[in-house]
Amino acid sequence: MSVEISGELEGLDQVMRRFRKAPEVFGRYMRTFLQKALVLIERIVKQKTPVNLGVLRSSVGHEIRGVGARMQGVVGSPKDYAPFVELDTRPHWPPQRPIMYWVMRKLKLTGVALRQATRGVQRKIARSGTKGKHMFEQAFEETKGRVGELWASIWGEAVTKEL
Repeated sequence: MSVEISGELEGLDQVMRRFRKAPEVFGRYMRTFLQKALVLIERIVKQKTPVNLGVLRSSVGHEIRGVGARMQGVVGSPKDYAPFVELDTRPHWPPQRPIMYWVMRKLKLTGVALRQATRGVQRKIARSGTKGKHMFEQAFEETKGRVGELWASIWGEAVTKEL
């Protein structure tokens, strides 16, 4: 399961037309833009990702796929449970171990009290589901303006230097 959040870059068609005869130049600047934008978005996602053991937060990364006009950037996590943290979930019976770690960390319980509290949290999730943290969505929305400025800056430089 994956979650996709995407956006369109204003003026991409114009930029592509200007660099039609120099695709390697277009690709170089596009890669520079994506690398800077993805690092920015990844940093905000990591700040917003909840920490239990820190595994999910440390798994968030980015990559650039494709070439030229088909190039795209992705910020995500390979963890199977990332979509369940990002999005709201329906009522379900969650696995015991992650809930137990969370209860130990949050409530500082051990022994019988830990097992009882863990079971209580599991029952609550089984009745109500969970509220998603929406860290990817929030990071995307929060960085739109800065990514737009970065876009304008990099392509302004490209046009000035290359054409």
